[in-house]
Amino acid sequence: MKINRVRLSIFILMFFWFAALCHGQINRYWSQNFNDGSSMLAGAVVGGGAGAAAIYYNPANISEITESRFSLSVSLVSIDMYNVKNALGNDIDLNRTKFTAQPRFVSYLIELKKNKRISMEIAFMNVANSNVRFTYAEDREMDILKDINGDERYFANYNQENIYRDDYFGIGASYTINENLSIGSSIFVSAKTVRTLKELELDATPLKDSVYRNNELIASYTATYNRQSEVRFQNYSLLFKLGINYRIRNMNVGLNITTPSMDLFSGGKFLHMKRQQSNISKPDGEGYLPDYTVVDQQGKDDFKIRFKTPFSVSLGATFHSPSVPDKSFFITAEYFSTVSSYSIVDAQEYQYFTPPIANPDSGNLMDFSYGARDILNFAIGYRWHISQKLLLLSGFKTDFNYLKNVEIESNRLDNFNINLYHITSGLRFSIKNNVVLFGIQYSFGSRKDIKQIVNIANPVEYNIEEGEALQGARSNDMKVSFHGLSFFLGATFNFSGDK
Repeated sequence: MKINRVRLSIFILMFFWFAALCHGQINRYWSQNFNDGSSMLAGAVVGGGAGAAAIYYNPANISEITESRFSLSVSLVSIDMYNVKNALGNDIDLNRTKFTAQPRFVSYLIELKKNKRISMEIAFMNVANSNVRFTYAEDREMDILKDINGDERYFANYNQENIYRDDYFGIGASYTINENLSIGSSIFVSAKTVRTLKELELDATPLKDSVYRNNELIASYTATYNRQSEVRFQNYSLLFKLGINYRIRNMNVGLNITTPSMDLFSGGKFLHMKRQQSNISKPDGEGYLPDYTVVDQQGKDDFKIRFKTPFSVSLGATFHSPSVPDKSFFITAEYFSTVSSYSIVDAQEYQYFTPPIANPDSGNLMDFSYGARDILNFAIGYRWHISQKLLLLSGFKTDFNYLKNVEIESNRLDNFNINLYHITSGLRFSIKNNVVLFGIQYSFGSRKDIKQIVNIANPVEYNIEEGEALQGARSNDMKVSFHGLSFFLGATFNFSGDK
């Protein structure tokens, strides 16, 4: 009894240590990787083979584990490479290479000595983790202002940061009805962290010491255009999973249902917006457009957060070849329902006058909308018993973006909306009754013919087509590509005392 308490204490300490140590992509559902079986089989484990990750993929399969175990999975290092061609105009690209290292999955499976039909599991897992930042500055001399003779200093500064993280804390249980049928359920508290920041500053300053406007000498003159928005919040919600698994001959079939999330509360809320424009000539050359500064900031009590997730259902199967018993094949598909456009950030109306030129859509400047289209992801996996103590695992899965081509009513929180594909492979070693895994995942995806973020390659004083100052008309010439490489280390420790 004393030994069991010590083991449980060690687990609890490590559980919360890793939870504290962990620090999104926000527009995809299948970017997660967990432990040995599920990661290297690309998540094609709803029909079985998930190991400790069964609490997430199909809680009915928790009963596959026949002894108490502690599982830990970490990503030794992940390398993410973004390339966004023509992002800020023709031949102005954005590039980003990021190295990260972080825990992914910690769980403890409990075997009930008094009732062998029931198996339980508690777990912490990181299901989404994205941190993408781009910065760019341009400083050159050119003639952009109509009413000022000669060149001006044109300065452009762009900054974008998108952070999304989703951690699950859960408990699950399965019940073995008979040797062919098991059922299970799990409940999770989801802790999401979101931060999105977008800044665009454009200035055109005459190079001459003396500047005349309407035949009047002006001591200081700069044409400006400024757009800033920042949203930060944490959202906590509850969701349930219900699973069933049926075994027949050389095949297992599993079904898992995930409910939409139910909001519990939100915190850490911060909202900032600024729109500014000054000294911009009218397109017809007759005078100047109105100068304006619209700025607002709201805190935790000023706006509401709602974060909706879809209903989903997954179906999977595991095949064990009778003619080649050392090889197994896995397949899983999961359907995610539509989430209609809604206000994820429901802010108070801006209290002061806003010129129509600063808000042509006449909507709430502080609101942010979100939504999702329905998608179907699928995964396949392969497992080969090379020897009694050595397994080869591999897999492939799709990771479709649910915001691609989705119409959003107001401001957006999304990142670049590209589909990703993941290829995985790894080796699993058995050491006595414990397991160690080394694996690798390669992720890739691209999308072209996207509208540029802004056009500062060919700026004009006022872009009539889009109603924006100190920038040119955008074209659909942007292309986004992503390549990622992750190295994994997983370990499962047997606490049953068997060798």
